[in-house]
Amino acid sequence: LSEAMEIHPSDDLESYILRQTKLWFDKEIKAELEVGEQVLFHQFTRTMFDVLDNKILDYELFREELIKTDKTFGKLSADEQNHILTSFLALLSYSKRKDNGRTTPLTTIQIQFWIREMRRLMRQIADLPAFFWRDEVPRSSEPKGLPMVYCRECGHSGWVTVKRPDDNKISDDNAQIARAVIEERSKKVRYLFPGENPNELFQNYVCPKCMTLTQDQNCVICGHDAVVVQVHHRVSKAKTPRDMAHCPSCDTPFSLSIAGSQAASLSSVSISHLFQSAFNNDKKLLAFTDSVQDSSHRASFFSARTYRFGLRTAIQAIVENDGKGDILFTEFTDKFFDYWLNELNSPADFIATFMPPDIKEMHQYIDYMDIVTWQEKKEELEKELLAILNKRLSWEFTIEYGLNLRLGRTLTKSLCSSVYIHPETIETILSDIAEPLQNDFVLLRNCEDTQIKQFVLGLLTRVVDRGGIDHPMIRSYIENESQFMLYKYKNPYMSPFGGNIRLPKFLTNRQGAKIFDCYNTSQRGISWFLDWARRSLNENIDTNTSNAIYDAVVQSLIKINVLNEYVSVHGKGNFAYALNPEMLSISKDVIPLISPNDGSHQIIRKDDKSLWYKMPSIAYRGKNCFYEVDESPRGTYYQKVYKSGRIKRIFAQEHSSILSREKREKVESLFKDGGMPDAPNLITCTPTMEMGIDVGDLSATMVCSIPPSTTNYLQRIGRAGRSTGNALV
Repeated sequence: LSEAMEIHPSDDLESYILRQTKLWFDKEIKAELEVGEQVLFHQFTRTMFDVLDNKILDYELFREELIKTDKTFGKLSADEQNHILTSFLALLSYSKRKDNGRTTPLTTIQIQFWIREMRRLMRQIADLPAFFWRDEVPRSSEPKGLPMVYCRECGHSGWVTVKRPDDNKISDDNAQIARAVIEERSKKVRYLFPGENPNELFQNYVCPKCMTLTQDQNCVICGHDAVVVQVHHRVSKAKTPRDMAHCPSCDTPFSLSIAGSQAASLSSVSISHLFQSAFNNDKKLLAFTDSVQDSSHRASFFSARTYRFGLRTAIQAIVENDGKGDILFTEFTDKFFDYWLNELNSPADFIATFMPPDIKEMHQYIDYMDIVTWQEKKEELEKELLAILNKRLSWEFTIEYGLNLRLGRTLTKSLCSSVYIHPETIETILSDIAEPLQNDFVLLRNCEDTQIKQFVLGLLTRVVDRGGIDHPMIRSYIENESQFMLYKYKNPYMSPFGGNIRLPKFLTNRQGAKIFDCYNTSQRGISWFLDWARRSLNENIDTNTSNAIYDAVVQSLIKINVLNEYVSVHGKGNFAYALNPEMLSISKDVIPLISPNDGSHQIIRKDDKSLWYKMPSIAYRGKNCFYEVDESPRGTYYQKVYKSGRIKRIFAQEHSSILSREKREKVESLFKDGGMPDAPNLITCTPTMEMGIDVGDLSATMVCSIPPSTTNYLQRIGRAGRSTGNALV
């Protein structure tokens, strides 16, 4: 019963309602009036309204009161109770009745969903992870905690604090720490990670009572038991040293972030799901703000942040619907265009749906969406825009399965699909390098073929993870190793790269490379490459031997076209190497792996399981860490979203008093009636839209900030549900 009441990934409104009416009334009913008759006379309807008693109740309080009133309901588990309430509220929302000859909602249902910003979240100073809100536990109280920090690359997590060089006290002041980490990138920033540091003779400890950093297990200040931590700190070599947010686990700079999410980010996620829902037949939204600046900013932010969800769903649709199985990476862009140009109503809809928000202001797009210009130059502009989209989207696919595959809710992390290196490529590499390596290097004489294959596979997987896949749009960047080559000034159709955004890292033989990954390790330390050679081939490999091995392997990869070689502008004999995309395919049949000892994750093609099983973790310094199948994977929620195949581009426009009357009326008209492929379906507005302006029927509104008065709040939320009787706020 509980399973039948659940919402299934394949459900639409009709199939869900038919299943629920069968459960409640013992017959499938589609007609809204007939459902209304059945609901009206059902005992559970009376019970629910008796509990509500004309009041607005918190959902959990409502459920608790139902338990007291309905004994049968009270005997069910919490999950079963939630399924019953979801099911019956859906029927109640769907129901209609006749009122003086007019069909009207049986009742008015308004659901308010309040979102709390994920800020000032503290991780308790303890051996095991525990969290609390700073707003609920003042700094003067216990438990003590610090902001949580995590690596966007590998997931390594710990704490972040600020410490003066001459003081053992560490700060737990949120504002001070955030300012030092985000705004100043201060050299006083310290990252703390749980557990002992195997490379240090004397360990560091943090006292969870007086917040003292010490090398004594018992705090010398207050005598309290301390928590063992690894203290990490790396700054730039600039004249004014800056914190590099460097992760010691995966050896990646600018990858550590404070855990948190502000209201704008959380709102954009909610908007994406609202528009993608199969149960939402009214895909429009008003989002109220209190200032002109906020209205303009939210419109741009929502457009940019929601674009990625729709694109990922569209990408996954190609993978799901391709009848030939896995797709060659170099053929994916053509398949994407063929599929969606056929699925959408017209090339104009295709262009509007997939045009990235950062290049929508180019004159070709503006002219194309202008009715007068469109009639004059339709074919010319359409051809040019499709060519631009072809370049840009092929790059978007490259970073989705490469540079960004571990950042956020990606297709790979959601276990939807992943890129993989062709097994025959690995076999070709093995046949080319195995014998020379075993003959030329004494330490590799006894290496088995499996070790060499895993060594190469780990190296190439690292290249993919770091964004080292070749692409025409970044050739000048590869040759120059300069972020300047990624700027819009040099390449107007490139995705935005600015600030501390992660950059593609290609292999290079140039010592001292500032951006790319040099596989030649210096004598001063242990790089990922030396560490990987030791753990996958032979633990006794020294720096010189490691460098020679990589030189030989890279030359072999170039010879058999696995790597593309580019001459670097940084001196004679220096080269950069990019992975040839012809060596890659995309598969939907994927499984998750985990290295339990260090938490390293990999998503692989199911057929490659035998090669990856018990392979050393490719995480930096993952000693005695090996991959096995992850039996408790996460990410299934977004897997359902992306596999739904439903896409709805969100076109956001601002509406405020700063706009001319003509512009405001145009936005209102397009929002109400459509008429253009990119007509706005989300308006971020100031109080100008609270009343007096007809924008048609709405089922949802969003309040982006607390209104100045109760009246303002009621006016804003009252814009939704006037026609259907149902409102989501």
